[in-house]
Amino acid sequence: MNRCGMILVLLAGIAFGQDRNSSVTVDLVFAGRSVPQVTEALALFLEQGGMDNLEVAKPGAPQQTDYRLTAEFVATDRRFTEIRASLTDRAGKAVWTTRATPEDADWKKIGVQEPMQCMMLLIERLRPVLKLDDAFGPAAHQGKFARLMEERSGLPPEQERSAMRPRLATMKRSGPSVTLAVYARDADGLASRIGSAGFIKSARPATAPELHVAANMNEQKMLWDAARGFRDFIRKNPPNADYALYAEYLGTNAVHFIVCDRSGEWVIVDFQNDHHPDFQSIAPKTPEDCARLVVKRLQTYLQ
Repeated sequence: MNRCGMILVLLAGIAFGQDRNSSVTVDLVFAGRSVPQVTEALALFLEQGGMDNLEVAKPGAPQQTDYRLTAEFVATDRRFTEIRASLTDRAGKAVWTTRATPEDADWKKIGVQEPMQCMMLLIERLRPVLKLDDAFGPAAHQGKFARLMEERSGLPPEQERSAMRPRLATMKRSGPSVTLAVYARDADGLASRIGSAGFIKSARPATAPELHVAANMNEQKMLWDAARGFRDFIRKNPPNADYALYAEYLGTNAVHFIVCDRSGEWVIVDFQNDHHPDFQSIAPKTPEDCARLVVKRLQTYLQ
């Protein structure tokens, strides 16, 4: 479509008056497949931009919403090569379309390589059309998809998470006198790094338990499953230290660590991947880099 045609489509969309209060069905094709969890993630980002009237497309189900957002993330040889999307009304008339490729400035700015980055680009292009707030900011709106993701993430109730704050405050106050048992595959090296950093009294290696955490597309689910497993282990096997730290590295793509007090209560549950500044600053390539990230994150918590 030429520039003039695109402008006409955009103006048509504005004339129809769609905005964040519109009801929208989200239909996403990801690398040639319909993956419900990925479609729900796109709906979540729209929700975080301020939309509440969202549905996920179901095969054969009639459209019940004002609009339908149809998107496709095209991949070749495991690399994303194109993003296509359109917004149509109940009659199936397009009120907005977009297309992005690696030659586009916003594609290059985001550095599109993975599904979330595809979604970020698409959401940014939809912001002026649906009059969305910043979907990725600290004040992002929370609704039914956020609740769904929270349930699937294995997050404990807010009461349990809130109880971690005073425990962390106690650990921070005790800083120079804290002793720590370190449970990890590289426990010797990690304990040595933590001890050498000097922000606690001592760190001693311990044998890591087998926690049997099932693989899951949702990284938070894996994190909290590990946290529950480690909490149960420490309750049955109290450490000869004030606190116990368990660290696991998902290759060099993510770093998780959990700190419990001697009684097995959670103090810190933390994960890092390439969306986090501390992870980006170290850009782990080896287990030693992952260990450096754990030390950096732990020191940040205890400062």
